[in-house]
Amino acid sequence: MNCDFITKGKKVACLGTVGGVKNIFIGLYADYGITATAQVVASLGTLDETFKYEFSSNTQGLTETPNINWDNGTKFISQVLVGNLPILDPETQEELSLMMRNRIVVFVEDYNGNIKLMGYKNSAKATNGSAVTGLAKGDLNGFTFEFTAEEPGFAPFLSSTAKTALLATVQNSYIGETPVV
Repeated sequence: MNCDFITKGKKVACLGTVGGVKNIFIGLYADYGITATAQVVASLGTLDETFKYEFSSNTQGLTETPNINWDNGTKFISQVLVGNLPILDPETQEELSLMMRNRIVVFVEDYNGNIKLMGYKNSAKATNGSAVTGLAKGDLNGFTFEFTAEEPGFAPFLSSTAKTALLATVQNSYIGETPVV
C-alpha cells in the first residue's frame, strides 16, 4: 500500500511571529457540518453560538503532539490547551464547571491572527484544572484549565470566511458584566 507523501519543502522564514494565545472561543460540540480541506476550515456549518474568553498574559498555550505506533499502525494527534483564568469568583467557577462537564469545540486564536479549531472531529474535553489562591502576593489567584482533544490530524486553521463566521457567533455575554441586549 502506498501512502501519500510530502509535496513541498520549507525554507527558513524571516522572523516575525510571536507565541501565545490571545483568545479562545468555546462552543458546545455537535455535528454542525463544519468542513475542512487541506488543513483549512472553509465553513462552520450551522454553528451559531460561541463564548469568547480573552487573555492578557503569557499563561495560555496550545500544544499538538502526534502519537504514532508503527507496530499497531495507528496515529492520532493530541491537542492540549492549557491556561489560567485570574481572579477566584463564583461566576467564573460556575462557567468553568459547566465547560468541564460537556464535550466542546475550542477555537484558539494566537497573536499572529491564526485561529485553529480543537476537537473538530471528536470534541475537546476538560482533562485537568484547579482553583488556586496562590502562596505569595504575586501568585495566581484564580483557575487553571486544561482541555484535550484526540483527533486524526492537527487542528485545522480557519479561512478568512470562517473567521468572519466565527465572530458572528460570539455571544455578547461576559463574566462580571450585565449582558447587553
